[in-house]
Amino acid sequence: MVILRNLIKTSDNIIECDYYPEDRKTYGHVSINVETREIIEKDSKREENDEIDMYFNHAALKLLKIGETDAFKNNSFKSEYSVMWY
Repeated sequence: MVILRNLIKTSDNIIECDYYPEDRKTYGHVSINVETREIIEKDSKREENDEIDMYFNHAALKLLKIGETDAFKNNSFKSEYSVMWY
């Protein structure tokens, strides 16, 4: 599970958040242009463990999905989301 916090829309097409992997003290930050699907910023306060990349991928995919919603277009999306998989 990864928790997305502090979601903000910085322009018409840019969404960003901090992502917090479960059971970790580290977190990362990601910004994505939802129109071009380009990663603008990827910053991880990572431990020496590449597993955090898995969490980044889930966070980025969720941001892209949020960016496709009417809530994003109307600035009415939540500031926090949880992403779970198994």
